[in-house]
Amino acid sequence: MEETKPVPQALQYMVEQSNKELRDLQQHLMGHIEEASLELMALLDVHPEDGWKLDLDRMVYMRQAPPQSPKEENAPIVE
Repeated sequence: MEETKPVPQALQYMVEQSNKELRDLQQHLMGHIEEASLELMALLDVHPEDGWKLDLDRMVYMRQAPPQSPKEENAPIVE
């Protein structure tokens, strides 16, 4: 059987406020990251409207290759 004791209101308040401030700060910083990323993307000539996006986990700009239609897959290569 589990025994519990309530956390004092003051500690609950501190934890809740800290979590709120962390979320707010994270949103604020992500806004700056997105703004800076858009500026850098323009310099690198990679554009979100072309499917480019920042992959924060791998620290790269990436774009998914568009799926090829069956006609394109079997089309002859013209050089």
